[in-house]
Amino acid sequence: GMGDLQWARLRPWRESIAQFFTPRERRTFLAGISEVGVDYAGEGRGNRIVASLLTGWMASALGWKLQRATGGTGGVVVALYAAGDKSVEVEFRSVPKEGLVPGELSAVRIAGVSGGTTFRLEVHHNPERSRSSAIDFPERRRQDTARVLLTMIEIGEGETLRHVQQLEEENEVSLLLDLLSTGTHDEVFNRSLAAAAELMEKF
Repeated sequence: GMGDLQWARLRPWRESIAQFFTPRERRTFLAGISEVGVDYAGEGRGNRIVASLLTGWMASALGWKLQRATGGTGGVVVALYAAGDKSVEVEFRSVPKEGLVPGELSAVRIAGVSGGTTFRLEVHHNPERSRSSAIDFPERRRQDTARVLLTMIEIGEGETLRHVQQLEEENEVSLLLDLLSTGTHDEVFNRSLAAAAELMEKF
């Protein structure tokens, strides 16, 4: 089997996204997704591998079929997937982000409509003060802020729900141990990687 440290780094992101759709009343939202935005640290095209891997995970899990992908100015990439009788637009963009290594995810946005109800999920790494001002963050050093995921949920006309997740200390050894503990014969990873490779080949 194969393993990938980038895949291990994506675990908090995958868990945050999956948890949004876990409640039974939100399951229908999966078929209602119409747009996905992925921001990653960098300039120009930068390193799109992690963004592609996360997109591959979603596409392979939900049965999306890649139709086309085009690159624009400033490193922006727009991919169009067929999801049954609907289409899903996925946009990548590189953003300058202090404290993140090139290619590391900065934000993920998922939006759509199901049964006449709109929904939007946003997950931000090291959120800006304007986005996090409504959250009562515990006192911590500036560098600790880079280890936080802020999840924001909007459903219909309801108020925006916010959740802050403090990420654990990350290093190569801990990532390797995590990867070895879960095993390298991971079919979810394999199909996500195949879908990511197909996307990368398009641009």
